[in-house]
Amino acid sequence: MNLRVRPPEEAWENQAARGGKTSNYRPGPRTKSVYRAVPKAHSDWASDFEWAGSRLGGTKGVPMGNILSGDKRDNLNAGIEVLYREAAYLDEQRWDQWLALFVPDCEYWVPSWKNEEELTSNPQAELSHIFYANRAGLEDRIVRIRSRRSPASTPMPRTAHIISNCLPIEEKQTHQDQIRLRSSWVCHVYFPRMHESHAFFGRAEYELIFQEGNWLIARKKTILQNDYIPTMLDIYCI
Repeated sequence: MNLRVRPPEEAWENQAARGGKTSNYRPGPRTKSVYRAVPKAHSDWASDFEWAGSRLGGTKGVPMGNILSGDKRDNLNAGIEVLYREAAYLDEQRWDQWLALFVPDCEYWVPSWKNEEELTSNPQAELSHIFYANRAGLEDRIVRIRSRRSPASTPMPRTAHIISNCLPIEEKQTHQDQIRLRSSWVCHVYFPRMHESHAFFGRAEYELIFQEGNWLIARKKTILQNDYIPTMLDIYCI
């Protein structure tokens, strides 16, 4: 048996012709467009998106392939993988692999809030939650964490990072070996000493460069949206 979904305008007309009761509803042009056209069963999501934008009367959708294609799309995927790997290495406390994601002259910055609407803009002259001018500073912090001489990290808190909304920062890319990305993140932290949990969240901006066959982090700026810090803030909390 072949079943066909009857468009609303046809159902309304048939009911009126039979003398049946009808409402004041009249199918408009947008409704007709949606029911007259059906996207191909095997089309990709980009084609469906383009179809939906044009049929629903809105702006015609732009397939992702028109924004990024070929090598740029591959580079974007590789860059996003770096972000996910960084989160996994922090959760699993794989410190050496985490450090290897950064170039030696990297910048790692977590600015603080001047007020409710404005962040600090100069890490050299203004207060920051965390600032390291190169990887050596990160390495020193890992040495102290491993030594168990850091009261804030003994016993070591447990973390679970969630990364989402990974997108290229919209600006003209002038170098093939450089990518700028942004992401949203949440980090759930359990503090064993106090038997308490806290969730930090915010967004981050990355600058990645391609060196020796790998995409590495040259600059990371993390914006902490809920800057109420119950006990302490460390590199594994963000």
